[in-house]
Amino acid sequence: MRGALVLEDGSVFPGDVFGRGRPEADGREVVCASGLSWQSLVSWPSFAGQIVVGVGSPASTPQTAAERCYPSGLVLNGVDVQPLHEHAWQASVAGLTGVDTEALAEHLRRTGPLAGAIVPAGTEPGLPARRLAAMSSHPAPPDVGPEQVSTERPYRIYGGGPRVVVYDYGLGPDILGGLVALDCKITVVPWDHPAEAVLEMLPDAVVLSGGPGNPAGGDDVISVFRPLLGELPMLGVGLGHQLLARAMGARTSLMWCGHRGRGFGVRDLETGEVFRTTQSHGYCVLGPPPGARVTHTALNDATIEGLEYPGIGAFSVQFHPGNPGTPATAVWDRLLSPSRAAMRTA
Repeated sequence: MRGALVLEDGSVFPGDVFGRGRPEADGREVVCASGLSWQSLVSWPSFAGQIVVGVGSPASTPQTAAERCYPSGLVLNGVDVQPLHEHAWQASVAGLTGVDTEALAEHLRRTGPLAGAIVPAGTEPGLPARRLAAMSSHPAPPDVGPEQVSTERPYRIYGGGPRVVVYDYGLGPDILGGLVALDCKITVVPWDHPAEAVLEMLPDAVVLSGGPGNPAGGDDVISVFRPLLGELPMLGVGLGHQLLARAMGARTSLMWCGHRGRGFGVRDLETGEVFRTTQSHGYCVLGPPPGARVTHTALNDATIEGLEYPGIGAFSVQFHPGNPGTPATAVWDRLLSPSRAAMRTA
């Protein structure tokens, strides 16, 4: 079945429909992610509620599909369609394959964020006028936030090292993978888990995870972790980086062209080291809040990629920390070094 992605500016990108027979992904923000397999695209909570364009996605990978599919739609160039079709059908997600994703990505780089819809072949010349007008009037989709993707109850992953509590705002596999590799005792808690209950766990550190949504709408989330500021070492990642900055008085903004996918260059301002990272965000912190200093910046647009708050023992990064052995994992050493030192002297 033929279909197309139609953007709010009237641009049309045709392809072959997969997933549910009648596409239903409409009026959603269209975002591009580079170098990620379709399994990664569907399993990252940061993509919840968006139509995700896979640019340079591998044709096939040995990964198994995730249990849950977060995007509202997928747009790909060429992949092994059958397993993707089955997974998308079960998840009630529509998508397109055979699309010129490079041209689509270049178009979005020129225009900035746009809403779009995946439509059947009969409407390829354009959406009905009222539908397109509605998309133009509301170019940003209703935000999906931590409340929709967070775990409903706490759970533990056992280890023999430092005790770490992770607030789940849309937790991806990178944070848990890094902490498991370091043999941490991990407790994952919902976004609204009371700070008092966290303190009773006697953790060595707290992590604010990444996730979807506009950080400017995160006041309820901030009010939950605010009592922990200065009480425990804290690391914010992705959305957690943005929320921590807002909690300290910073402003955030929608980016013209977000950072999503692999290969984004980041500079460590203390060492001068440059390394490539994986990222997934469409918002950024506009400037350091009072008392904070910038630790990392992006090579392509100089946006803030890391902040430190010396007065409260907290810091944050916009990129995914990754697993031990990669340059981005210095954040784990920084978070866990004090507790490891205490364990050695105990």
